[in-house]
Amino acid sequence: MGRDTENLVSDINYWREYPERDVEFVRWYPCRLGRLSPDSLFKKRESSFYIHIPFCNNICTSCPYNKFNTKPDIVDRYLHALEEEITLYAEEPYIQQSVFTSGYFGGGTPASLTARQLDRLLSCIYSKLNICGDASVTIETTPTDITQDKAVVLREHGVNRISIGIQSMDNQMLSNIGRNYNASRVMEALELINKAGFKHVCADLMWGLPGQTEEDWLDSISRLASSGLVDAFSIYQYIVIPSSPLYLKIKSGIMPECPGNKKQEELYWKGVRKFQEYGFKALTNVDFVNISHYKEEDGAQIETFSLGEAGGDAVKASSASIAKHITQSWYYGKDMLAAGAGAYGYINNNMYLNEPGLDRYIESINSRKLPVVMGTYTEPEERMAKMMVMGLRLLRVYRKDFKDIFGIDMMDVFADKINMLQERGLVVLNNEYIQVTYPKGWYYMENISKTFYTDKNKFLPQPNAGSTVLLDLLNP
Repeated sequence: MGRDTENLVSDINYWREYPERDVEFVRWYPCRLGRLSPDSLFKKRESSFYIHIPFCNNICTSCPYNKFNTKPDIVDRYLHALEEEITLYAEEPYIQQSVFTSGYFGGGTPASLTARQLDRLLSCIYSKLNICGDASVTIETTPTDITQDKAVVLREHGVNRISIGIQSMDNQMLSNIGRNYNASRVMEALELINKAGFKHVCADLMWGLPGQTEEDWLDSISRLASSGLVDAFSIYQYIVIPSSPLYLKIKSGIMPECPGNKKQEELYWKGVRKFQEYGFKALTNVDFVNISHYKEEDGAQIETFSLGEAGGDAVKASSASIAKHITQSWYYGKDMLAAGAGAYGYINNNMYLNEPGLDRYIESINSRKLPVVMGTYTEPEERMAKMMVMGLRLLRVYRKDFKDIFGIDMMDVFADKINMLQERGLVVLNNEYIQVTYPKGWYYMENISKTFYTDKNKFLPQPNAGSTVLLDLLNP
């Protein structure tokens, strides 16, 4: 181009490659634009919340979460601090621009609170946060902690799903692990929950309990699955904590030993097949759901896919309201506001952990300071890793979803790792998705997740919700 036209910018000649000098002044970015409604300028971000209630009337020795024995004085002080923490968040413009489409009350045992305390806490949360009318909200309970009064309060405030820690329907198994209820009490609690109007109830069960047999395990599943009172299950492998009272009883011969590794593996797979027999579909490799009620509510939105090799069907997590809470956090990496001592959250691409100690947590709030003590900003590299680490726990990650979020195909980022997993028969990949294989990939689920850890996270243990010791180790 001649010198006299050097400053000319035309519709067809706005971009010049070096060494030719470009003269278009760059004042806007990005340049690829599309139609936009004015409403989009003020669209609120979709978020979830997690509230941690660290109190139990009967503490399980195998529980790894931050928990304490219920004492009226400390509970009242804690609830006041928790309400203040929620208020502090609600004052932030960032949170004011969030709409909460799911929530979860975990612990501890949130239902260990009295009906009056639950009413007070829920009133605070629903008045301070912008919770949408059809939000999926879950609360954890035990068979002994749920009462008619509490159920009424929960329903009135919009809680629509109960997760109940049953663990076993065998009275001897319950006695072995120190539970303060029996199978009859379990059924009474489920009937109470049903009569209160809760359609969605998830039962927690454990395999590998001290003295547990195959008959005990499968009978627990059958009795609950056939009751019509439970529409989802979460199953957990029982963990014996070294030097715990139960550990010492087992070692001294007072308590029967847990089944060996080979037997525990058999219990797991026979349990999975039992769920399939009752028509429950997999959400993860340890979560199973009967989607009939959800189909009535969500219409044709719920999608399923085959696991292959007689593995039954799985639920596409992003298509079902039952999975909204974990899908938003695990799969899409959206915000999860977490409040309470030892609670984990994720806000504005920052993963954070609250102070687990009750006194220090309360002191921080009384000083009008958010009790965040550990965490990290997640760079784009870590966000992509998180979608694979956590998303594959939902059994399938769609390539289009990954590209829509990050602007790049997963194979451009993780080709070596995905190819290695394929060679080992742990995942399958096609143009549409990557899927965990059944049964082999299910068995190695944790290995698959950890394959996608970035170098800075490899070989690190999971942070402990009840301790900040990892902070001291990594930051001496």
